[in-house]
Amino acid sequence: MSERVAGFVERRRWWMLGLIMIATAVLAVPFLLASSDEVASDEPGGPAFEARDAIETRFDGGVASFSFIIESRDQNVVTQESLQELQERSRALRDDPELGNALVTRYDEHIGSRLGVITLADRTEAALGAELHQVDEETVQQVASEIVDQVGPIAAGLSVDATRDDELGLWSSSAMVFTVSGDADAVQAHGSASEAAGTQANEAVGRQIQEIYREASSFQTWGIAIDQELTAGEQGEAAGPFIGLTVLAILILVGIAFRSYWVLSATGLGLLLLLIWLNGLANVLGMKEDQILATVVPIAMLAFGIDYAFHAIGRYREERSAGQIPSSAYRMGIGRVGGALALALTTGAAAFLANTSSGIESIVQFGITAAVGLVSAWVILGYAVPLLVMAIDERTHGRTVRGSWVLSLTGSVLAAAFAMVTVLLLVFIAPSAGLLLTAVYAGLFLLLPWLLTNVVGRAEEEPALVTETGDHAFDDHGWLERTTGRLVRFAGVRRWFVLPVVAIVTAFAAFFAVQVPASFDVEDFFDQETDFVVSLSKVDEHIGDQGGETAEIFVEADLDDPASLAAIESFTERVAGLDSSLLARSDDGTIRVERGIVDFVNSVSANGQADIRANPGEFEAVLASAKENGVTANNGDMILSPMEVSQIAAPGENGLTATRLQLHLVGSREQENISATRDLLEPYVDDLEQELVAINGDATATLTGGPVVRQASMDAVARALQTSLPIALVLCFLLAMAFMRSVRYALIATGAILLVVAWLYGFMYVAGYSVNLVTATIGAISIGIGIDFATHFIMRYREELPGAADRSEALYRTGAGTGTALVGSTFTSAAGFIILAFAPMPMFAAFGLLTALMIVFALIASLLVLPGLLMSMTGAANADDA
Repeated sequence: MSERVAGFVERRRWWMLGLIMIATAVLAVPFLLASSDEVASDEPGGPAFEARDAIETRFDGGVASFSFIIESRDQNVVTQESLQELQERSRALRDDPELGNALVTRYDEHIGSRLGVITLADRTEAALGAELHQVDEETVQQVASEIVDQVGPIAAGLSVDATRDDELGLWSSSAMVFTVSGDADAVQAHGSASEAAGTQANEAVGRQIQEIYREASSFQTWGIAIDQELTAGEQGEAAGPFIGLTVLAILILVGIAFRSYWVLSATGLGLLLLLIWLNGLANVLGMKEDQILATVVPIAMLAFGIDYAFHAIGRYREERSAGQIPSSAYRMGIGRVGGALALALTTGAAAFLANTSSGIESIVQFGITAAVGLVSAWVILGYAVPLLVMAIDERTHGRTVRGSWVLSLTGSVLAAAFAMVTVLLLVFIAPSAGLLLTAVYAGLFLLLPWLLTNVVGRAEEEPALVTETGDHAFDDHGWLERTTGRLVRFAGVRRWFVLPVVAIVTAFAAFFAVQVPASFDVEDFFDQETDFVVSLSKVDEHIGDQGGETAEIFVEADLDDPASLAAIESFTERVAGLDSSLLARSDDGTIRVERGIVDFVNSVSANGQADIRANPGEFEAVLASAKENGVTANNGDMILSPMEVSQIAAPGENGLTATRLQLHLVGSREQENISATRDLLEPYVDDLEQELVAINGDATATLTGGPVVRQASMDAVARALQTSLPIALVLCFLLAMAFMRSVRYALIATGAILLVVAWLYGFMYVAGYSVNLVTATIGAISIGIGIDFATHFIMRYREELPGAADRSEALYRTGAGTGTALVGSTFTSAAGFIILAFAPMPMFAAFGLLTALMIVFALIASLLVLPGLLMSMTGAANADDA
């Protein structure tokens, strides 16, 4: 079948190449015009996610908040200099003609209202009745310390290292935390003016506020996690040159491996067409915008594309070196390797499609798009690029140009560099410019040199021709072929030594592999020197167990019934009394619970506006009034603004009102802490829900918030990996068995996959890597690469076995032929991906290093393990055995 396909393609070479170019032109349209504006979800869904989304939609107070940490340069922010500069920076923010108009009024029970931000500096100045620079240092410190005594160091925003000199009565603290509040719509509009959109528009405003405070000389300022998406984009751009260098290295090494300018330039064009097909087909299939789709999949396809090209072009070149004319070499070489290419395609695609079982949209998209990319790589790099190389060989007729080695070397470097720039444009910067440069590349590095060679080139002696049935000339292999062949033969003959050693190593690797944790830490994705990561480290340093990441209990209950309010208040008291270091504490040592609705009801009752507990049925009317007018004290001071009230409660359907309670998780960067906190809180939340359901059957109480949904996502990723890997293994085994019509060969191929996966995840555990959205995809890629290498090796062994004197000779021929191609493919791809390991963004660095190791592990399994297994599971060399 493969021979017939290869013959059909060869006879219609120009039609086939023309169809490839037409298909590329057609796919260029959706590549440019049909990209989705929607973002793929990396979450599995469930009650915690639904509750998180409900909070975002139901509590529509329209407040955009930005939290900051200022850290004193002289270890104390409770000084006249620091407080004065903090106040000056706050005034500059309020007076800014654009940012000032986006701020909302904040209220403080001690000093009244302020625009946008209230800090210890505001409270101190209000208490003094004068600007800070008008008062002496000692008085400023004394008044500021009295305020800290009054409200507590946590409410004042001081660091956990804050201390009080009992003799002088003065507080000192190395840092201070405060929050700036803006109108959500105004913030979004102002951010959009800076050419940002959506969340990035808000983040752009946060950075502008940060820059205002960074003009101070006495302290440093960090916005607390204010710019995650902007940081991700900048880190991706910073990784771009490394991805480009990966492409450059791969192409140069292809040229060195084949010692051919034409192979390098044709392969470069093939990679460019592959990226156009990949993105065009992804857009046709309606794939949403996604970080993994935009970066990981194209990079992974480079590895598979190069592997296909090495095997296809390698077999073609084998036949040429044996004396075949180009057309015969293509038919025989591609015909012989075509079966292995087809099996590698189907098993690799099956491994990727197994990820669709995850239920996580981002990973499902990865599986589908990677499978589509494999088909594209198979067509372009497996058939079209070797066909182009064959056509060039035919048309040049062995002609060369005077000084051709200089031209070839110069042209190879220029072609690789041009392809690198084009890849960066296609994937990261300007796709339309990338398409234009792809056409320029084809003309400049293929068409023009071909014309030059034919017009001014001189003919050189062609190799002696043999018939289409000529045998392989294994006795004239180079040193690499001979060395690889001998290594493979040694591994097969000495299998009783090699296989036990491999088994011991694999047992240890498997023991560690199953212990790789699932986690999400920003340092896995962003450079630790970025402001985003540094700010989180400052949170750990200065907030500690006094603060932490917010977790929420989303409640829908009949709050007109005092029993519901009593149940919620009782819940907050039980949680406040917990003995746990996992939750932030108040100044009095109890767990800090932001009670929201309970404090609202108490404030309304204490100020004589209504006694909701004593008068069932009044809650909705009181809430509606407070949303319009706020809650005021008896003296007229504002206690809760209308905007703050709208963040506390929201009426809904079926007589239920939504509200939320907040706690703060300490050390939430460690997934173990989040898991332990969930185990601690969920029984209390379940009890609360049962109490509320007894009052109204539709009531709910759900634990949610950033750390909770993040851990749920990581759990889902781990489950997806545990599910997709077995599915992929079973599918690969069934396809290999059906294709090769042999259970034993299918078992051998599947065994090689298991080795690669075990070694890879064993290394991840030892090296301190964890399973996240990026490293989870490497598991699928490792199966794809493992089955790809194994099937090529096994298929070549079966091909060589009937004509060999014995099994060891068949192994030698397999190693000298396919083994050498695997070495070339591994060296080229791994060397390229090692460059990516030096990228500043840890996500790309981890992907580059682990992918390079994975490819090396696949080579080791093929050259050292498969020979022994094949020798052990096959009988004497004869046609029936093959």
